[in-house]
Amino acid sequence: MKYCDLVECLSTLECEWRKNSKEPAEHLKQFIQSSNSSWDFIYFPIDSSTKENNADWPIVVCIGANFADGPDKLPSAKTLVESKLTSCRTRIKNHLPQIEKKQPWKGKICLGCRSEFAKQFAKGEFHLIMMNLSPWITKESWKKVRDKYGGVFLELLARPPHGNFNLKEFKVIKKLLKSQNVLWYGHGNSEVYGLFLHICDSLDLVNWVFDSNLAQKPLKIWRV
Repeated sequence: MKYCDLVECLSTLECEWRKNSKEPAEHLKQFIQSSNSSWDFIYFPIDSSTKENNADWPIVVCIGANFADGPDKLPSAKTLVESKLTSCRTRIKNHLPQIEKKQPWKGKICLGCRSEFAKQFAKGEFHLIMMNLSPWITKESWKKVRDKYGGVFLELLARPPHGNFNLKEFKVIKKLLKSQNVLWYGHGNSEVYGLFLHICDSLDLVNWVFDSNLAQKPLKIWRV
């Protein structure tokens, strides 16, 4: 699929989902970034790095905890879903050639598909959609919310802007990309790993890998 076609589809989806969004529960509002009297979230961001090329490339769908923390992290109203995600793209490109074992910790990537399938994306010639378990943009880092406020991060996962954690947005993306060559790329800590596997099992996604948090400093890839 070409970049321009992806952006058009994702922007339409984002508009639809924002129109049907709900405010967070009152006790969760203190943890979620707000701007212009609205609550910040994003469902379908895409890396704009491949915009100029606009090639008909395969697609990596990343699934992490949440998109960002702090103010001014949403794409502009003009672009709606386009964001610069260079560092995440670089991590993916650097790690995929080194897939060795089915162990997600200590810097090893967990592999749910044939390594040959995953390695085809190692050249970096892919469009990148950065989805997340929680669409909310938090005021503080996801790690701090998780570690300091206990069950709050579970509520942020369970109560997204569309109502509940029913995997609907992931089903929508799967349907949109059904004829495309797609690698599902989970990343994060243990809670993300468990929910990512739940998504893969529920939606029958067989071509997946799981990595450490792409937003953090890269871990060493151990060879065993």
